Amino acid sequence: VDMDFSVNFSHLSVIESLECCMLLGFVLVLSLYAWRTGLPRNHPTTVKRRIASVLVVCIFSPFVLLLFSSSSDRQLVHPFPVWLGLRTDYLVQAAVYPLLVTVVGVLYNYSWKFLFCPRGLYREILFGHVTKTLQTF
Repeated sequence: VDMDFSVNFSHLSVIESLECCMLLGFVLVLSLYAWRTGLPRNHPTTVKRRIASVLVVCIFSPFVLLLFSSSSDRQLVHPFPVWLGLRTDYLVQAAVYPLLVTVVGVLYNYSWKFLFCPRGLYREILFGHVTKTLQTF
């Protein structure tokens, strides 16, 4: 998509905006149930088909967004990738913050175990999967 292509949604009423959003949501939910099989929902084949369905809907959603938009040269318009959420302004923060939150969560869990149950921490580090497997029997 060309970065200079700008779209405008100010001509839409609130009802029309909600209709567009509900249409996309309805199509997404329908795509999840488009594949009728006798397999359970957690079966790998069912999961793969649902992922493929969501991928197809996500690929076509920007084109539906373009149908509801109008091109304009006014000051309040933004490039189309910005409407899709594709921005490079805060790319580093978007990559680093989730990583930091994950690291803090994991370190918090291990520090809690170290303070209150050091033997359990060492056992989990050395024999993590084996210990959990043996506890289930």
